[in-house]
Amino acid sequence: MLLVRVAYHDINVNNCVNYSNHNIKIVNRKQQYHDDAYNISGNHILIENGFAMTMDDTWALHGNLTDFVVKGFVNYSYTCSLALGYGGSRPPSMCV
Repeated sequence: MLLVRVAYHDINVNNCVNYSNHNIKIVNRKQQYHDDAYNISGNHILIENGFAMTMDDTWALHGNLTDFVVKGFVNYSYTCSLALGYGGSRPPSMCV
């Protein structure tokens, strides 16, 4: 799946258990900020064989987060690749 020129937060995973996605490519707009690729909280998250090009955070991890795994992923970020404790929430406990 290819997501091109999407706006703001592309993939939101909030308080999910056993979420996974595979082969998703994200190419955000070149001159727009606040375009996070992933906003994630939850348990047992797997992101595999993906790509993201974004002007903002690729991974905005917030809330309670456990067992977060990324495999075979290419990241091209202009700002911050990994934001922990996003939005004033407490930092997640994670395994990357």
